[in-house]
Amino acid sequence: MEKGMRKQDRKLKELVYQSDEDNKNQCRLQDMIEKLTNKIKLYKHQVEEAVSIFFLHSHYDTDY
Repeated sequence: MEKGMRKQDRKLKELVYQSDEDNKNQCRLQDMIEKLTNKIKLYKHQVEEAVSIFFLHSHYDTDY
């Protein structure tokens, strides 16, 4: 009886540990998603700015 309880206790501790690790990994992944989303927003803004500058300059080129 004692052996079975120790085995269940060990299994429970393993599951709790695995659950904690899964939660840590989920937090890390969420942080990475947020950072990548911010990078995408920055790149999108830079592209929009570059396109605006391109069209502004191409407009001046056609005026001559």
